[in-house]
Amino acid sequence: MALHFDYALRLRSNSVKTPGLYGYAGVVVHRSASLASMYSFADKTPGVDTGWDAIHTFIRIPAGAMLAAGAVGDLNPAVELAAALLGGELAAGTHATKAGTRVLINTSPEPFSNWTASVAEDAAVIGGVWSSIHYPSVFLAFLIVFVILMICFFAADLGQYQKNIPENSRLVSQDRGANRFKFTSMTIPY
Repeated sequence: MALHFDYALRLRSNSVKTPGLYGYAGVVVHRSASLASMYSFADKTPGVDTGWDAIHTFIRIPAGAMLAAGAVGDLNPAVELAAALLGGELAAGTHATKAGTRVLINTSPEPFSNWTASVAEDAAVIGGVWSSIHYPSVFLAFLIVFVILMICFFAADLGQYQKNIPENSRLVSQDRGANRFKFTSMTIPY
């Protein structure tokens, strides 16, 4: 589709005879198409997607923060900072959910679950962008539900993780008598 858009731009620029923006748009469209094909390959290949997500940990979270800060415009710097923190936090949570889910899916010996998850993620992104443009209130409601579910699943995972760690190797343990947390030294079994 991106290359079709580029072809239409080239037809338009040939009729106008001034490359101007259309010349640069063709470069951007071709680079976007090549990056999208790389992403499609990396996201649908078991094992490669885990490395791809590890690299994108350092890209997606700052990009989410910058996108949110830029979306509020030139307002008070405190509002821009709050938007950047919220955008970075949302990007970190969604990325951790996606990367963690994909690591669990990669333990399956067959590749179909990985492909199905990747196609479902792509469909969710397309549906999310479409609904955020056409029905922003519905998108916001689904976003709030997603964030609540993400927090619940994270809390359940953390509780399960705490159950599986022996009491003497926890960094923070709960003092049952005083009902408060205390820091303990961590012992590493060998």
